[in-house]
Amino acid sequence: MENKLFCNINDCRISLETTCVITTCSHAFCPNCAESHFKHSRKCPACGDGLPGINDIFTADLQPDDNWKNCVLLGQRPDDIFDIAFHALLFWNYQVQQKYRIDRMIISHLVKKHAKKERQWNEALAAKGNEVSALRDKMEKLGWELERERKRTGGLVEELNVSKQSLRKLRLVGDRAKRSEGGVEASLLNVLGEVPEMSFDDFSD
Repeated sequence: MENKLFCNINDCRISLETTCVITTCSHAFCPNCAESHFKHSRKCPACGDGLPGINDIFTADLQPDDNWKNCVLLGQRPDDIFDIAFHALLFWNYQVQQKYRIDRMIISHLVKKHAKKERQWNEALAAKGNEVSALRDKMEKLGWELERERKRTGGLVEELNVSKQSLRKLRLVGDRAKRSEGGVEASLLNVLGEVPEMSFDDFSD
């Protein structure tokens, strides 16, 4: 696992590269967050523990040089060296667990956010699908109505053609009547007998 510290302020969480402020309750903060908080309070902003002692808050060099590494524990008793190392390892263990917990919270939040977006997307798709289905049904209904109107119009055209033919015959009869007055009445009766009977309902549609 990458050995990195991160500011323990959840709204910050920047990587700590060179220096950081560490507390005896095992929390680490970037210099900006530490300065902003600790100038007003001696309580840890991460857990709320009181930090009254002068050594409860200190600045740590995260990139010490080799001379410092070689000299820092010189002269210390072995028990103290092990005790220091033990507490240092506990600090790192706590930081790793805290980062793991925060990462899990972030992942959980992202998963829930993704699930919500996916649900909204599926609902939108379903709604659009219903609209398309309704439009398809409407188009099919309009197609049926158009076909019915075509048939109806075709019948009216046929009736109109028959009426035109009858009118043409009537005109011919009229012309003949002008030339011969004797058989007008009989000719008219013969022609009118050929005209199809039509009722008021034929024109009321």
